Amino acid sequence: MSAPPVASHGLTVRGRRVAELSDAELEAEAQLRRSARARAPHLVTQKSHAVSAPQPPTASNAPVGRLLVRRELEQYLANLELKPGATLDTVREQYFRLRERYDPKKQSSEEKRRVAQALVDKLMGAYEALSAHYEAKGEV
Repeated sequence: MSAPPVASHGLTVRGRRVAELSDAELEAEAQLRRSARARAPHLVTQKSHAVSAPQPPTASNAPVGRLLVRRELEQYLANLELKPGATLDTVREQYFRLRERYDPKKQSSEEKRRVAQALVDKLMGAYEALSAHYEAKGEV
């Protein structure tokens, strides 16, 4: 599954801004992503609290000082649309870029806001876990 294109003017899915997508299109995209995660159960270790799809461990499982195992690290980087080897500065920049793109306040309907909030929650969990990982490695 390829990552959505990066655009400086807003979050896009398959070349279209999220704000322009219908609720049905957003749900279809969410279902597609859930299916992709379900096909990779080795990357998923707990149930999601924000959406019905499984998700990787959250930052609450990754306290400061905890080094991530390789599959966790790769999953968190993938959540932020990054490849292994990304630096903490790159992680930080991408987190804030994606958080801006997925900002729930920018969505036109309650359903889109709910989906966007779930995405932002996952981004935050990935960012916090990666930050703790890099701190534990002394790469702050």
